[in-house]
Amino acid sequence: MSVDRVLLAEPRGFCAGVEMAIKEINAAGGVLGRRIQLITEDNQSKPGESATVVKKLISRDKVAVVLGEITSGRTLEAAPIAQAAKIPLISPGATNVEVTAKGNYIFRVCFIDDFQGTVMAKFARDTLKLKRVAILSSVSSAQSVGLAKYFRERFTSASTVTAAEQKNSEGEKDFRAQLTAIKA
Repeated sequence: MSVDRVLLAEPRGFCAGVEMAIKEINAAGGVLGRRIQLITEDNQSKPGESATVVKKLISRDKVAVVLGEITSGRTLEAAPIAQAAKIPLISPGATNVEVTAKGNYIFRVCFIDDFQGTVMAKFARDTLKLKRVAILSSVSSAQSVGLAKYFRERFTSASTVTAAEQKNSEGEKDFRAQLTAIKA
């Protein structure tokens, strides 16, 4: 039986579930009679590293598919490389609307920011019956910025308002200044 290689550039916890699934798939005869071999590589969550890792594993290890990167920013780095090599890239968590626009070999298995922001706004307005909200978002998280944008656009109407909007930086632990501004 031949082997197809799969790249996974994600943390160990994520790998455990993939490893379990691969064992089950291989025990059942593989995919189209071919066993799957998991190859992992650490991108260290550093900008630019995902592109380097994907280039190396596509050219050196001849992977058949890339699972991950999980974040939008790092997926956007890796996507053009996978697209050019015609290697499917599947992200479990890249929510940026631009991710799948990178090509027909780029996929995601999660809801995108505009959908999530819209659903949150609908829930706040229709279920919680809120008329005024405050938004606190992280300027260092593209997902947070995207969700805040789409929530604000969908929530604000003639009968509802975004009363305040404050921002914080990733890793910040003291939100007193933002909460004081929101309260005012």
